[in-house]
Amino acid sequence: MDDWIDGRSEYVVWRKDLNEEEVRRRYFEMTGRAPDRIHSPEESATDWWWTGWVSKKEYYEYEKRRKENE
Repeated sequence: MDDWIDGRSEYVVWRKDLNEEEVRRRYFEMTGRAPDRIHSPEESATDWWWTGWVSKKEYYEYEKRRKENE
């Protein structure tokens, strides 16, 4: 997600091979809240789960925590 447009919030996408529970859990770990929307790969006709918005700040804080825990 390094292609942020003017620092605006972006949708978060997740791999198709994850199940809905895992997608919801990961989104919650990233943001501390449930996704405001969620679309399965079947619903979106893509190879991705589409979930709610995340701010650039939320995303980079999550990435920092994730890397610290590796």
